[in-house]
Amino acid sequence: MRIEKEEIKHLAELSKIELSDQEMDSLQKDVEEIVQFFDTLSKAPVSDVQISNFNNLNEAVFDHDRVDRGTKKEWEHFSEKEGRFLKIPKVF
Repeated sequence: MRIEKEEIKHLAELSKIELSDQEMDSLQKDVEEIVQFFDTLSKAPVSDVQISNFNNLNEAVFDHDRVDRGTKKEWEHFSEKEGRFLKIPKVF
């Protein structure tokens, strides 16, 4: 599907961004490739694919939080320690 330059200009206005002519040409090409990809996807044979009802969404997929003090080897990289705490350079 051909994407016109006017559509890219409209998209840029909606996105509140300014594009140079070179950026507009590049974006036009990228959007055309994206639309072509979705066109290809829409033609994919899916009649044999079972529909999932996503019952497993209620299951936790992450490990439960657990405290891990690390290994001695990890602690050796810190030059400054105060008791069981590690001192690091100020971040802010």
